[in-house]
Amino acid sequence: MQTHYLKKIRKFQKNTAWKAMFLSLVFFASSNFIVGQTTVKGSVKSESGQVLPGVSILVSGTLSGKTTDANGNYSISVDKNAKSLTFSMVGMKTTTEQIGNKSEINVIMISDMKELDEVVVVGYGSQKKSDNTGSISSLKSEDLKLLPTLRVDQALQGRAAGVMVLNTDGAPGGNTSIRIRGMNSILGGNDALVVIDGLQGANINSINPNDVESMEVLKDASATAIYGSRGANGVILITTKGTKKSKPSISYSTTFGTQRLAKKLDLLNAFDYATLVNENRARNDVGTVPTPIFNNEQLEGFKNNPGTDWQDEIYRTAPIQSHQLSLTGGTDNTTYFFSGGYLYSNVKGLRN
Repeated sequence: MQTHYLKKIRKFQKNTAWKAMFLSLVFFASSNFIVGQTTVKGSVKSESGQVLPGVSILVSGTLSGKTTDANGNYSISVDKNAKSLTFSMVGMKTTTEQIGNKSEINVIMISDMKELDEVVVVGYGSQKKSDNTGSISSLKSEDLKLLPTLRVDQALQGRAAGVMVLNTDGAPGGNTSIRIRGMNSILGGNDALVVIDGLQGANINSINPNDVESMEVLKDASATAIYGSRGANGVILITTKGTKKSKPSISYSTTFGTQRLAKKLDLLNAFDYATLVNENRARNDVGTVPTPIFNNEQLEGFKNNPGTDWQDEIYRTAPIQSHQLSLTGGTDNTTYFFSGGYLYSNVKGLRN
């Protein structure tokens, strides 16, 4: 009986030893695994100090990665043999940081403007910017200040390729007609669609040039897709100046100048004209005695009185002046921009 109990005790001790050895091995392996992993954390910001959410972080040589949270922070577990972390984001230059013995790595990413310029949003999709080089022309407010203009349509003259601005009225400040890449329709209209701050079909003559922030001219179908058939003749996008939170500011500008005919037609005086008429009559009366329309007495009179150049009587040099006044400012809740202009042009003009 005693021997039977001794056998059971030895068997229990033997099983217990195996269990202890197994648990020791598991603990040893787990401890090695835990020791072989480390955690690296930090934050990612732009060069201007703004946090960057959604930045991809990849451990070099592995497929393990994380992304930064809404506050630009991250925390990632890396193997003891990992050497570096790679940070990447659209519009930013890819950055690689060495891990070493660091437990915290803060990264500042630099913007990559070249990468941003490679894609342009067009209508409901996107295209490479190189495909739209000739389809879009842009003018900024700085360009408008280089040459003072009294009207927005005058600012487009000679500044946008493929855009023709034609004067339909000889009076100073008269109406103009804008054609983008020529005539597109025989029976329909050929006027370009004007969009001012999203308002389609606006009158381009109703806006003050000093209130314009930028102008874009869309020419091809790829650029005007969002406007459908209304953009078939091209689209002129005008963005007016906005305001930011600031103290009230008053701005005043004025211009003075003159408008006159750039070039007059070269006309014959009375004597040369009468002589040319007589020579034409002589050529037509071949075989007969030519009968001059103007006799010698009249020709002598024309020498003393060369006649009147009616261009000098009709056209004048018109003085013109423009005054612009604006008030801008804003708070956290409200911004405002008030502007007014006065344009005076003496159509009667001054005698040359």
